[in-house]
Amino acid sequence: MDNQRDIELPSFNELKSLENLSRREGTGITVDSLEGSWNFESVYKQDKNKEDKLTGAILRLISAKLYLRKHSANEDKVDFIIRNSIQFSKFHLEFTGFGWLKGKQPMLTFFFESIRISLGRVKLFQTSIKKPSETNMPFFSFIAIGSSCQWIAARGRGGGVALWLKDFSI
Repeated sequence: MDNQRDIELPSFNELKSLENLSRREGTGITVDSLEGSWNFESVYKQDKNKEDKLTGAILRLISAKLYLRKHSANEDKVDFIIRNSIQFSKFHLEFTGFGWLKGKQPMLTFFFESIRISLGRVKLFQTSIKKPSETNMPFFSFIAIGSSCQWIAARGRGGGVALWLKDFSI
């Protein structure tokens, strides 16, 4: 896709309607449609009906990304490798871990097992992160995916709704 900014994105009210529909009927989101690299686009804070433009601008400036790759599958869940990263110039911060996708909405519960900080190709710091208890794990409850998988929206554990655009350049 040449210009991702030309994609028609849903309004907050449309996202709320899609979320209500997804709770009743599911999203139709498939494992294959989630795989790939997603560029952060916008966020709506919990209980707010408008975009948080400042947070969105900052997260776009530092190239916030979500990367999902199928790792394994069994009858009731699909395991993913998940990476969440930011990059500003040559500075790169990346969290890597695992997640489980389940349900018809569906929900991706995940944890990060490591953090890495780099400057260009030089690794400055890397360490393991303790896995949280099952009840404290972060999650994304997916709301909807755009036609041709161009965008995806999900509500996180903190209650906000995030919108990402698929990076088709990879």
